[in-house]
Amino acid sequence: MRYRKAMPIVVLLFCLAYATLRYIVFGDVALEQWPVFIVNKSVSFFIAACMAASAFYSLNLKKEPQDQQSANCSARYGRWAWHALILHILLSIGLLNPAYFAKFYDGQKLNLLGNIMLLAGALGSYAFYRLQTERLNNLIKALASLALLAHLLPMSSSWASPDQWPAYFPPISMLSALLAAYAMLGFGRCAVFCRNPKS
Repeated sequence: MRYRKAMPIVVLLFCLAYATLRYIVFGDVALEQWPVFIVNKSVSFFIAACMAASAFYSLNLKKEPQDQQSANCSARYGRWAWHALILHILLSIGLLNPAYFAKFYDGQKLNLLGNIMLLAGALGSYAFYRLQTERLNNLIKALASLALLAHLLPMSSSWASPDQWPAYFPPISMLSALLAAYAMLGFGRCAVFCRNPKS
């Protein structure tokens, strides 16, 4: 159906709107930061949402192994996640410095959290690359989601402090971590139970 093909765009627009409201409208980020900092936040949110959506449709295949529509949707969201990841990497290159991410640095060098975040991101990027170049099974997709979750966990300092959230909007990193966890569990379940693990 046409609406299914358009849904990734709707999800991306929601991510952009959420990040803009949280960080600029209700937060203290300047509007001039929107083109890179806010868009990058939105794109990272979108990656996690696409992985969760891909896992959701993969789980549908567990119930209906011949459901080609679910197979197509799962693959489509996976492709969107891959393209968004490339954009996220390119935008992050210009942002990865103490001015934007002070908690990941000791002076001008990455601290332990920063190293973990960067390593997990690199491993996740490699897993995403493999998923786009080869027909790999759901176990690899679950591991890619695990790497995404590990990339997000070092950003958890304010997750348990809703009084610090602008207008009580949860941090994007926390929402993305929940989506990544869902994707990891969904793909993991498919790896064990789905009849067609390479869908």
